[in-house]
Amino acid sequence: MNDASHTESIAAKVARIEARFALQDLVANYFLRVDARAYDTLADLFTTDGTFAFADMKASGRAGLLEFWKRRIANYEFTYHYLHSHVVTSIDLAANTATGIVTGHAEHAIDSTCVLAALRYDDQYSCENGVWRIRVRTLTTRYFLPWDELAGNFREGAVSGRPKDTRK
Repeated sequence: MNDASHTESIAAKVARIEARFALQDLVANYFLRVDARAYDTLADLFTTDGTFAFADMKASGRAGLLEFWKRRIANYEFTYHYLHSHVVTSIDLAANTATGIVTGHAEHAIDSTCVLAALRYDDQYSCENGVWRIRVRTLTTRYFLPWDELAGNFREGAVSGRPKDTRK
């Protein structure tokens, strides 16, 4: 290997590592901003045409995302999201795209009841002007149960205590 190709491979490796760290920070900041109800800065984590999908709900574009979060998160007295893993499944630096899978859990308060949810996000990312953002985020829950129902109802897909949509 000559010096030029060796230097290029090191530069490519550094760029990939930088992208992975940026994606890791992006995912962590999403959880922090949801819990802080920092909707404007939360929307900034998405591309201008970014999409969030969950169950039969979907929001797109920053204005649509803001409206969706304000409506949905208003149902919760608090939320605490905990990141468990973030696997970057692909990075294409030439195309400025990446994909990943995020797992975690969240604690929500609904009508003074604590609800525990197991979460999985399937993400598509884009790098715009050197900043990694979420382009598509699809949320699935493995379960969503009040603490007192966990022992008796714990199973894949168990759902109880989910707040109604406050769509006006």
